[in-house]
Amino acid sequence: MVETHDAAEAGHGRTPGLRAVVVALVLCTGACGPRVEEEAPIPEYRIETCESWCSLMFDPTCPPQEIEVETERECVEVCAHNEVVWGETPDGDACAPTLVPYVDCLATMSCEEIQEHFVLANSGGPYQEQSSCGESLRRQLDCQLPFQ
Repeated sequence: MVETHDAAEAGHGRTPGLRAVVVALVLCTGACGPRVEEEAPIPEYRIETCESWCSLMFDPTCPPQEIEVETERECVEVCAHNEVVWGETPDGDACAPTLVPYVDCLATMSCEEIQEHFVLANSGGPYQEQSSCGESLRRQLDCQLPFQ
């Protein structure tokens, strides 16, 4: 004689059929539920460009202007995820070809030139003519305008 075990008699309150349904529901919750889209990895050129930008913004000997974040690390994070500045599209970053050269240009400037550049740019002055990076800034601002 084969002895059978009835889960309900054992005081568990579940039958083997119910257990199978519970297991199926648990598995389906993960597999059948709404999918959370994984965030695409940040391209390396964004990280490198943002590190350069933020090192300029947080240079203790030559701070060119005040920014809205408190740490250089936070600056890089915000910069790398800024869809407007990068001109993010489904096909890539429309403004990378203008932003990268602009930041590269700033990195070649002296402390005094950087400070003057930002004074001119923030005042609406003739930065295009008077700053060696003025034209690069104009191209970047023109690029990001449709994304604002």
